[in-house]
Amino acid sequence: MVYRGLFGKNELLEISAKQIAKDMGLERADLAVMALFMGSDYTPGVRGIGTVNAVEIINCFGSTKEDLARFREWVDIKS
Repeated sequence: MVYRGLFGKNELLEISAKQIAKDMGLERADLAVMALFMGSDYTPGVRGIGTVNAVEIINCFGSTKEDLARFREWVDIKS
């Protein structure tokens, strides 16, 4: 489950992993990679990558170690 608005004044929103997979096509490993790209309490993230870019990268390249290595090579070619 993913919870949004846990500490806010708005209504608590509860989203299941099945719903995320259905709506966004993202699995558990994809969400972990998104957190790494976007940053969290445990990592600063990658500058300039937010939710939309993270989802696009994962949809295009995937979220395995090999997929991320391919993405890194692509970024190095473009820079």
